[in-house]
Amino acid sequence: MRFAAYAAFIGLALALAACSGRTVQSGTPAPSASPNETQELGTGHIELTGSVTLSHDFVVKGCWVSAPGSSVLNGYSVTIRRDPVIESGGVLVKTYDRDGSYPIAQQDMFEALAIFFANSASLPRGAVLTDARHSSLGVSIDDNGADGTASFLNWSGGQAHSGEISGRITWKCGAVRRT
Repeated sequence: MRFAAYAAFIGLALALAACSGRTVQSGTPAPSASPNETQELGTGHIELTGSVTLSHDFVVKGCWVSAPGSSVLNGYSVTIRRDPVIESGGVLVKTYDRDGSYPIAQQDMFEALAIFFANSASLPRGAVLTDARHSSLGVSIDDNGADGTASFLNWSGGQAHSGEISGRITWKCGAVRRT
């Protein structure tokens, strides 16, 4: 009898655990859900000069806008979809509240621009775009968050490419999600 009660309890616990991870779908998608994820993809281009020379088109994975603030979840962000040249990357403007130009302060640059380059024919040892002592970064956002440009001077490619790198990233979002 004790065994039957114990087995029933274990069965109930397993059933509840299985149901709690289940996604229930209704006929109406949530406001932030996308009916077609490919519609949200955008396009972009990166140009690098200096110790690394590169010209590369990429796919924009997503663009998001939320209230300005001090968290990496605040403001405006654009993320780059992984490809054979770029492992990951993105641009973040935590103070974004409307279209315009945003000069990024030195202490915020490491969060505002992050690009990780894969080992590839153009970058045999890969690279991590990092700010340095005399770096500068400016970001312009237009068309209600749909278009942007990040221009940077005197950055570094990390240990693999320690010389100065300057460049420009441009993008056009397929859609801009607002939270």
